[in-house]
Amino acid sequence: VSLGELQVRQVYKISNVGTVAGCRVTSGKITRDSKVRVVRDGIVITEDEIASLKRFKDDAKEVAEGYECGVTLAKFADVKEGDVVLVWGGAGGVGAMAIQICNAVGAVPVAVVSSADKYDYCMELGARGCINRNDFDHWGMLPHWTETTQYQTWVDGVRSFGSAIWKIVGEKKSPAIVIEHPGELTLPTSMYTCDTGGIVVTCAGTSGYNATLDLRYLWMRQKRLQ
Repeated sequence: VSLGELQVRQVYKISNVGTVAGCRVTSGKITRDSKVRVVRDGIVITEDEIASLKRFKDDAKEVAEGYECGVTLAKFADVKEGDVVLVWGGAGGVGAMAIQICNAVGAVPVAVVSSADKYDYCMELGARGCINRNDFDHWGMLPHWTETTQYQTWVDGVRSFGSAIWKIVGEKKSPAIVIEHPGELTLPTSMYTCDTGGIVVTCAGTSGYNATLDLRYLWMRQKRLQ
């Protein structure tokens, strides 16, 4: 049940606070304990909780229709300048758009492609660098954690992949966002290489739908899968 709707009028970056959305309540009301959906172009891009709700500089329990307010969300802060973003299928439709968006806002897109002849195209779009996935062989469903030898072989492979990202970025900085669509073959790697507190955004399962992941990285490192 929708309690109300608000429209973001302006976004502010405030040190020691984070991203604050300057909003106007367009219908109903917004309360401090509301759960929210962020909608862009008719598409729900995340669901979150309100971390703070303010009227001018004062904390507010609720804001009614027609009034303006400042809102910060508990988790979602959108892509920001300097973020490393790993983009699977950088030469494809979704990947090409993701690279350009990241480049436009000052993020650092790293493209993963299937062959070296796609490097130039991704670089022209604004990628910082490219990784040929065929240089690695750890793809597929995650080995069971009790199969210690197989699991360690997978870990060695995914760490090598992560090192390739760091080499492109120029520092040991892991992706804050991973644009993921292959699914079954790549999701374990996406979750592992994603930075602590980061998010893996998936929009397909082109290599299969039975994706696996190590749940420890969801709760111990506060990673998100959306």
